[in-house]
Amino acid sequence: MCFFLMFLSPSGGDESQVALAIVLATSQDCGVYGCTIKNEYGTDTTDFLLSVDILSEILLKDDLEVGEEIEMTPLLFTRGLADCGTWGDKYFGRIMTEMVHMGEGHAHKASRVKVIYGLDPVFESGSTCIIKVQNPIAYGTKKESNLAERNLEITKQECKVQNMIREYCKIFAAEARVIENFGSALEVIPRYLMYRPANSVPYATVEADLTGVFLKYSVMDPKGKLISQNISELEQKCSAFQHWIHQWTHGNLLVTQLEGVESKITNVQVVTKSKGSKESS
Repeated sequence: MCFFLMFLSPSGGDESQVALAIVLATSQDCGVYGCTIKNEYGTDTTDFLLSVDILSEILLKDDLEVGEEIEMTPLLFTRGLADCGTWGDKYFGRIMTEMVHMGEGHAHKASRVKVIYGLDPVFESGSTCIIKVQNPIAYGTKKESNLAERNLEITKQECKVQNMIREYCKIFAAEARVIENFGSALEVIPRYLMYRPANSVPYATVEADLTGVFLKYSVMDPKGKLISQNISELEQKCSAFQHWIHQWTHGNLLVTQLEGVESKITNVQVVTKSKGSKESS
């Protein structure tokens, strides 16, 4: 049974409510959820047990065979890294969920969906792609008034982080071409912003469905130490890319997580010197 904590530090007289949304709740999310409030007047903690029995009573079963209408928006870097990226024209299409929850991660919920129509040429009709939503989502402070707003803010940030690193990776790949016997270059796959109007958590990222053995080339442990074995050629290339981008940005940007299938990379996480951790996984 897991234990999850959320910490708040409101000022005196602040009666605003805060909520924690568990996205696509399953038995894997069962556990004790705690909320601790702390300010100059003291500290108070309250707990809530989400058991399998409670979950079965509140869980709503969706009809996965009908499909849903969606909007998908690309993030474009028309001038490379000279700008922060702009949102392109929307694609309007329809998808159908094939697998509600795949993978073992708790930080995000990933689903495999099948494209029915409307997303060509990015995703062909009949192909599958992966939708990811951060989980859980805390919301309800004065600055973040509702779940949809917080969901949108997080999702846009995750699109920007991975697509920004994709642009850096293009430069790295161009420089690596002149290195003899370097071999195939890395490619950070693009992430798109998806809007699902019929969903209670309407915003998600969507990306290509990578087929093959999914591997973690570089991760950061709970103590903040990078873990990279540098055994395989791909691990060595990922390590080289991490060092390159850290030097290229004068130590202001460090890639802390690279995962994927062969040379196709996703689930990118970074740390910046000025703002701390930015996540895209």
